[in-house]
Amino acid sequence: MDDSQQIRTASRAVGRMADDARRARRAAASADHVHWQGASAQRYRQRLSERARELGHCADELDELKDRLDAHARAVERHEHTAKEALLRAPVLPGVLSVRDVLGVP
Repeated sequence: MDDSQQIRTASRAVGRMADDARRARRAAASADHVHWQGASAQRYRQRLSERARELGHCADELDELKDRLDAHARAVERHEHTAKEALLRAPVLPGVLSVRDVLGVP
């Protein structure tokens, strides 16, 4: 697996984490509809609301990280392509192992 593929694999994993955080946020937000009454119930609902906000923030941060990883993977691919093109333009010297030989390019 090359560098950009590894970065994209990490990006997909981060995307799944963001999805998990959103699911947890929805679960926390929906749990405040419990029919429990009293001071403890109020504190419980307040904590759930705080956790839901925190989980939403985490999901947003993870989405941003995923976007940055995707952008980084694209940049790595561009740099790899540019480097390969430059190497392929390098002169071939008789009797010397060339970049083309190493890359398997005729």
